[in-house]
Amino acid sequence: MPPHDPPAPRLRHAALAGGLVVVCGAVAIGLVILAHKVFGWRPDTGALILIVLGTLTLASAAAVGLVVRRTPELTPQVLGFRRPTLRILHLLWQIPVTFIVAVAVSGLVLTTLFDGSGTGDVSSTAQDIDAMGGGLLPILVLWLLAAVLTPLWEEVLFRGLIFQALAHRMPWFLAALLAAAIFAAIHIAPPALAYVFVLGLSACLLLRFHGNLWAPIILHAVNNTIVVLVGAAAVL
Repeated sequence: MPPHDPPAPRLRHAALAGGLVVVCGAVAIGLVILAHKVFGWRPDTGALILIVLGTLTLASAAAVGLVVRRTPELTPQVLGFRRPTLRILHLLWQIPVTFIVAVAVSGLVLTTLFDGSGTGDVSSTAQDIDAMGGGLLPILVLWLLAAVLTPLWEEVLFRGLIFQALAHRMPWFLAALLAAAIFAAIHIAPPALAYVFVLGLSACLLLRFHGNLWAPIILHAVNNTIVVLVGAAAVL
């Protein structure tokens, strides 16, 4: 990190935000199930996917935002939001290298543990888009949720809070490994775990290299944009 960094977030901030995300997500899913079981709400599959994804994303973003807003010491600078410098241009090679390494590691893991099977996020996204009818409007909504809002709240939580809080308590590389493992675990997609782990680790390294949370946010947004575009191309 650059010299004269502001105080790092504390583990209690990370735990509070993470716990609130879990609670809000559970409540959101519970409301959807309640509407289905009690009130007989039966939307088509595509609408259900958008509603569940939108509810989870908005609830998670609101949970993280609430913790940040109600904690005076969690200023934008403490979280890592700083004005980018020309150093940000290193992303032009760092992002492609991240994808190459992530795909290589994922392929190795899939070949070793899953006999080469498992299609990860792209196949799942294609199925979701197909269920939504494959129109441009659902794809745009999916992109806004997955590639704009999700990178913001996830990077604030996993890199801005969790990684920085852990790095304050242990060697930064161990903190990066642990934060990446937590990041991968919450995605609950075994075939994609290796890819997500490398992505999460790279996001920590980018924050370390740039001293700026915008770098991992951009990486995350580019990755999710590619997933949505490839998924859309598969069904359009």
